Amino acid sequence: MARLRQEVQQKWEQSPLEWEEFPPSPSGEYLMLWPGQFATIVQKQRGVVVPSSMRQVDGTGELTITQAYQ
Repeated sequence: MARLRQEVQQKWEQSPLEWEEFPPSPSGEYLMLWPGQFATIVQKQRGVVVPSSMRQVDGTGELTITQAYQ
C-alpha cells in the first residue's frame, strides 16, 4: 500500500489536468486511467490505471484438468 500511495503521489505532483475522463481524450492528462482503454505514452507516465470493477480487482486463477486423481 505504501508503494502504491507513493506512486500516486509522485504522479499527482506532475500536475495532471484532470482526475479522469471517460472516454479519455488523446490530448488529455489524467491522474486516473481506465483499464483496457487506449492511453498515450504521456498519459501512462502521468497517470495510474485504477480498477473500475471487482472483476479487475480479483486475482487470476488457472484450472488444469489432469488424470492424476484416478
